[in-house]
Amino acid sequence: MGTGPANLLAHGLIDRLEQSGCRTELVEIAPPVGDWCSELRTGFAVQRAVRVATADAVSAGAFPVLLSGDCNTSVGVIAGLQAGGVDPGFVWCDAHADFHTPATDRFGSLDCQGLAMLAGRAWRELVRQMGLRPLRDSRVVLVGARSVDRDEFGRSAPGTVLGLQNAMEKSLKSVAEMIGKARAHE
Repeated sequence: MGTGPANLLAHGLIDRLEQSGCRTELVEIAPPVGDWCSELRTGFAVQRAVRVATADAVSAGAFPVLLSGDCNTSVGVIAGLQAGGVDPGFVWCDAHADFHTPATDRFGSLDCQGLAMLAGRAWRELVRQMGLRPLRDSRVVLVGARSVDRDEFGRSAPGTVLGLQNAMEKSLKSVAEMIGKARAHE
């Protein structure tokens, strides 16, 4: 797991958010301990806990922010948003597409399958049991993937796939149209 979240917290993220007027509540979710924990069991246990915390935050009228060292926790966030009555879309910004399924993932790593789970193409039954309704392709954007395996998309890519340069240009043009004063350089 990545160390980014711990570093952000250690360098005062909570204090800075509170100083800017944000009400914060830190909820730490730890992986299960004890019995032997496989990556699959641990990953889905954490996703379920993230789902509950996210749904609780939405139900309380809060805006949940997740700091995680694992892309797959996004499955728990989206399931929690859905449980809270939100119909989310998702922008996946990553150097890796994470669109493998168990059939295409030559490494056997759950971490390579996060976006595929969100789109309903991997671990369908486990994801369904967690409460996730797969996102429609039109609600998914993949941005900046530079490392995509040939078998990863198979016959179906997730929604919109944008290279980083293309995404930045589209974003800048969109912002320019919204505010009418900015200029997007091409």
